[in-house]
Amino acid sequence: MFKRTVCAELYDFRINQDRQINQFVKRDGRWQAIGQGEGFAQLEALGLGLRELGVKKGVPVAVISRTRLEWPYLDMAIMSIGGITVGIYDNLTSQDVGYIVEHSEACVVVVENQAMLDMHLEAILACPAVVKIVVIEDSQPAKDSQLISYSQLIELGEKQKQKAPDLFGQLVDQVEPDDIATYMYTSGTTGTPKGVILDHRNLYETATASRGILPLEKDDVHLFFLPLSHILQRMTTYIGTDGNFGSVYFAESLDKLVDNIAEVRPTVMTCVPRIFEKAHARVMSRIETLNSRRQKIFTWALGVGLQVSRLKQKKQPIPYFLTVKFKLADRLVLSKIRAALGGRPNFFAVGGAPLAKDLAEFFHACSIMLLEGYGLSETSAVTCLNRPDSFKFGTVGRPVPGTEIRIAQDGEILIKGPGVFRGYLKDPQKTASVFEDGWFKTGDIGHLDQDGFLVITDRKKNIIVTAGGKNIAPQKIENLIKLNPLISQVMVQGDRRSFLSAVITLDPEELGLFAKLRGIADCESRQLINHPEVKNEVERAIEAANQKLARFETIKKHAILDKEFSVESGELTPSLKVKRKVVTQRHQNILDGFYE
Repeated sequence: MFKRTVCAELYDFRINQDRQINQFVKRDGRWQAIGQGEGFAQLEALGLGLRELGVKKGVPVAVISRTRLEWPYLDMAIMSIGGITVGIYDNLTSQDVGYIVEHSEACVVVVENQAMLDMHLEAILACPAVVKIVVIEDSQPAKDSQLISYSQLIELGEKQKQKAPDLFGQLVDQVEPDDIATYMYTSGTTGTPKGVILDHRNLYETATASRGILPLEKDDVHLFFLPLSHILQRMTTYIGTDGNFGSVYFAESLDKLVDNIAEVRPTVMTCVPRIFEKAHARVMSRIETLNSRRQKIFTWALGVGLQVSRLKQKKQPIPYFLTVKFKLADRLVLSKIRAALGGRPNFFAVGGAPLAKDLAEFFHACSIMLLEGYGLSETSAVTCLNRPDSFKFGTVGRPVPGTEIRIAQDGEILIKGPGVFRGYLKDPQKTASVFEDGWFKTGDIGHLDQDGFLVITDRKKNIIVTAGGKNIAPQKIENLIKLNPLISQVMVQGDRRSFLSAVITLDPEELGLFAKLRGIADCESRQLINHPEVKNEVERAIEAANQKLARFETIKKHAILDKEFSVESGELTPSLKVKRKVVTQRHQNILDGFYE
């Protein structure tokens, strides 16, 4: 029996199973398969090669790359020989990259390509623990003694395998469940990134609990596109180490995600809500281009789909005549919406940020199941999860097996379970501050409903307390406003103020389409933002949201900003959460002006 680690589980599957699990990458315009045997040989060579570079039990290796086939190979190779994987977002500044590499004391740093190497080389070389830098996209062998190409690393490992064929398996067997597996650096909305320490037990137990409740099939088709530096997509790879996962395609890039979905037609994806916000916006914008007759057909079909959805949510039977109407609605409209997301979804797991209930119901009406879950880096990603046979939209599901949840007196969510981390790297004071009697204090506010489903209100630090003493969760308001296709991002404020206000950004693509549909003459985006029809549409979106809110939650004043928030500008985290402190500081004059 293998030890309870994901790397031992994968090694055991490789040794004892003949079945191939394929991974696919796009090369020269075609999807090419990498068989499990070929992939594992590469993984093994990487592990032995890294060992020759000085990586052993407890030694960190940093990986800076977008999501690609080599990322999980490197991750599993590092952990299989007892090393510690340190994932670094590929869009971080050199200052942040240097901080993480030095703070983690990584001895080897893997970068994706020459451009990334050029960008971060000075910051990496300034870190005293670094002895080697590996470049994945290597067009030629590295000549600098401190650099080594990815192919050279594999060659180095293959030579070691020839000398000691059983060495890799012996190294895997030496890894214990309590050994550290990874440092997950949080993208955090404030302050310096924190290194979350997760051990092999955290990863294995969370993966096992997750796969026990998800209906994964051996013929499923997965599409990976989220950052593997983030625990959400990484956990998906660990869930698949038992071999019962299906095929995996690696998206070319976020820019080509829509095309890749059409080509791959995934049955399962791990996503963030923004993907579905944009998909919904795209659908609603296209509906505006239809004539009145076709718009009425769409409205009717969606209404039928919602009736069926709500009966399914209540686990009530679907009447015969409604079933007949749904089949017609699906043929005329709903199947076309489903086709935009591949046409054959089993389920899409959603996490990383709150998903609006209306969005979940919209897609469920089209027979697309969005299973929202909840977790943090500190809890190995999966704490709660909706199941296909047990779900409630507007909640993040029930706790996964083995995990307990308690709600503190102030509403903070407390967690205890095998996925909870060991602490923050080199920060015992911060570690002590987030634990209370063995319970991890998440910093999120929420409650458990009568059926044990967890409802998230907001981050504790984001709760607004108005001058009138009302406690308000801004994310609910922001999600309602973002249901309008034109609006991409919203930040609500009003702490210690007499009313709420908001700054809003617009989606450039939707803005252009909006202008075209209304015959607005060609003009720059900044001019469009100030166009009366655009302003009126934003006001309609706010009013529609206000209709669903209590009076003290409504938005009284707002401003439209001239460009979207972005990671590059520092207003979004790498996981696309708004950095409220940064946005507030940059737009202080506007925000203060609401109350003059």
